[in-house]
Amino acid sequence: MSDLLFRLRSLFFRRAAEAELDEELAFHLEHETGKLMRSGLSPEEARRRARMAMGGAAQIKEDVRDQWIWRWCRDLARDVRYAIRALRQSPTFTAVAVLSLALGIGANTAIFSILNAVIMKPLPVLEPDRLGHVFSGGDDSSSNAIWEQLRDHNDVFSSAFAYAHAEFDLAAGGEKRPIKGIYASGDYFRTLGVGAQVGRVLTVGDDRRGAAPIAVLSYGFWQRAYGGDPQVAGHTIRLSGHPFEIVGVTPRSFFGLDIGSTFDVIVPLTSEALIDAERPQLDGRSYWWLSIIGRLKPGVSFAQAADRLAVLSPAVYNASADEQMDRQERAEFGKGILHLKPAAGLSYLRDQYKRSLLVLMSIAGLVLLIACVNIANLLLARAGARGREIAIRQAVGAGRGRLIRQLLTESVVLSMAGAACGVVLARWFGPAVVAMISQRGESLWLDLAPDLRVLAFTSGTAILTGILFGLAPAVKATRTATAESLKQGGRSLSERLGGWRLGRVLVVLQVALSLLLVVGAGLFVGTLRNLARQSLGFRAEGVLLVSADLQQTHDSPERQADLAAELLTRVRAIPGVVAAARAAVTPLSGSSWGTMIRVDTGGVKRQLYGSMNLVSPGYFATMQTPLLRGRDFGPADTAESPHVAILNEQAAREFFPGADPVGKTYSALGFDRTETTVEIVGVAADAKYRTMRDPVPSTVYTPITQKPYPMPLTGTYEIRFAGSAAGVVGGVKEAARAVDPRISLEFRFLSAQVASAYLQERLVALLAAFFGLLALVLACAGLYGVVSYGGSRRRSEVAIRLALGSSRAGVLWLMLRDVAALVLTGVPLGLAGSWLCGRLVRSMLYGVTPSDPLTLAGASAVLLAAAFLAGFWPARRAARMDPVVALREE
Repeated sequence: MSDLLFRLRSLFFRRAAEAELDEELAFHLEHETGKLMRSGLSPEEARRRARMAMGGAAQIKEDVRDQWIWRWCRDLARDVRYAIRALRQSPTFTAVAVLSLALGIGANTAIFSILNAVIMKPLPVLEPDRLGHVFSGGDDSSSNAIWEQLRDHNDVFSSAFAYAHAEFDLAAGGEKRPIKGIYASGDYFRTLGVGAQVGRVLTVGDDRRGAAPIAVLSYGFWQRAYGGDPQVAGHTIRLSGHPFEIVGVTPRSFFGLDIGSTFDVIVPLTSEALIDAERPQLDGRSYWWLSIIGRLKPGVSFAQAADRLAVLSPAVYNASADEQMDRQERAEFGKGILHLKPAAGLSYLRDQYKRSLLVLMSIAGLVLLIACVNIANLLLARAGARGREIAIRQAVGAGRGRLIRQLLTESVVLSMAGAACGVVLARWFGPAVVAMISQRGESLWLDLAPDLRVLAFTSGTAILTGILFGLAPAVKATRTATAESLKQGGRSLSERLGGWRLGRVLVVLQVALSLLLVVGAGLFVGTLRNLARQSLGFRAEGVLLVSADLQQTHDSPERQADLAAELLTRVRAIPGVVAAARAAVTPLSGSSWGTMIRVDTGGVKRQLYGSMNLVSPGYFATMQTPLLRGRDFGPADTAESPHVAILNEQAAREFFPGADPVGKTYSALGFDRTETTVEIVGVAADAKYRTMRDPVPSTVYTPITQKPYPMPLTGTYEIRFAGSAAGVVGGVKEAARAVDPRISLEFRFLSAQVASAYLQERLVALLAAFFGLLALVLACAGLYGVVSYGGSRRRSEVAIRLALGSSRAGVLWLMLRDVAALVLTGVPLGLAGSWLCGRLVRSMLYGVTPSDPLTLAGASAVLLAAAFLAGFWPARRAARMDPVVALREE
């Protein structure tokens, strides 16, 4: 340790160490001189002999410095200083190289930061690796009845909790002020090991029926809404019209358990029955809406806990079965098994974007590789210009290994400079990508703050990048024949051909990789184009969607249905409204619901699944979905009239193959287990509802006025308008105030909802196109540099050809022929790589295949055109030289 401290002192306090060394050498010299003078020698002779006895002062200092600090560290410091001076002398080369590396390393760092936040970062809780997520089969959610049974009979967790996301409204009427909330059971914070920044957190005593409603705020919401007031505990906040007492604020680092989202307020789980009093999910055994998390007991492994849960499952499921189930359904329900997996962050974002982020990471890595190849070519040209300098170093005794180390140091310094600029770009690029993902209207939140993992990735990438693009030019540069290079203007044949061949190989590699990225960009852009151009079965432009929260009126379900109908009547009378309707499910909202229906075709009874939607009369006209046969719903279709339905084309084909379904009937099973006969009165055109990629499902439309399910489904209002949207929005607000001032409204456009349905494809297409363009620019820069370098090296040859009578067009073709040879060698390699890589992303494509001929031909044509332009200008400059001037210079 003392040796280490001594060396570190010498490293960081160099001037003081040097001064002490000079004083010590002077002391020894004076001591030896005095000793010799006492033996009778004159002062001059004594000093001379003392110096001879001590040896060279410079050598002594070098030996002592070797004891101060590790030699390699000292040499590295020297090499770095020299590299910085050398790069400063070539500002154009340094700027181009740093910019190329900054773009490549910055893109990689930004996407890795997102991957780190989505997949790798641990949750900000106590021992997150001991948390387990309990789920049933393919469903990650559970009912409250299952949670209560597991809570009361659990013997594998030291503590456990259930939670669910919710949206609360701060407005008391008018336009909504939604905030993100969480329903959490009493042991939520204790299980996670999270305390309070201010006040206290939720406890078991708060989560019981009849307890006073309390709320815990997130740090961010506390800052935004209350200005960080330290006395916020004790204040009251109204959530969806109900008062809650604020008891505390969570720490700044805690964002919840769901990667990609955060929360504003947490309330007890039992508060759900208060806020949603009309149809509380807390009491519904058929509502699967809770996530269950438990902390394993000390010494219990995940495998042991999973085995124990499997043993407990029959008792849990049998005790939590819905009372309305018949014997067969109860027996089937009782076969359910509870599973366990690590709760390393629950997120749709991880499942939805993991593959896309990995693809983008690979694309960014290829861009960085192209940048490395490009800079390697620049370094080859630069090494040719520094041949005399390197030869002199070799002549005075520098070893080849020492020279390679010096040149690699320059490359790494260059790479580290690019990485530093890249980190700045990543700080902008990363949030920009997150913002693109957040366009669903949901405020996506990711912690992109760099941690040790990101820093290690960026540093490692910079060092490996520097070695990658610097090694080949360094080895090539130190092979120069010393005697030949020392001659003024001398160039050895081996140096000429070797550098030229390596540069050509690198350009071929650039062309192949660039074509691979351009083809990939074409495939992803084609996927986006196909999704955007497909027939949706409705016209999204000019449609305003309005969500009206009628539950804040606290009226009965029947009264809410009357208010909803009255609001629709008033909306239709607003100036500028062409048509209006309401529906339970809006197209491409990401949600759907359905049920099993029984169809009798030719005496054969079949049970089929149908996607359901409750719509008002005029819905198809509002959405401009063609009604192909039969009639639309009308005012006569009420709760007292016979039940009717309209099928889409897919349902008509599936339910009644080869027959006209209009006039036929089917049986539907309601939530109350009663069977209802429904007559089909029409057939509508197919329309997309859940996602853009899914095939059109068999969809059954029923009148929202007949309400076949015991819930106040008032639906979302679809308003087709002409003219100003602002005037329609104002009119809707006035209509809602006239119906009931307590109604809260939320507005969005159907076109924006449709655009968000292919948000992931747009993100991948835009970034792939950007990286493809960047790769094309880098490849063109590489071609330009190689042709320009080749022209300068063949200056004498070109001058002699021109002097002997060759035409300038012939010389131009000679130079372009070399470009064509490089490009035509790289294009087949790039096409082969594109086909292989395209198979890996086949599932991400839509309407195109990895071997799509138009995409391959178009990408090749773009690359050939760009390569021609990149090679034409330096070739033209070489062909227009004055041969007399060129030969005189030689």
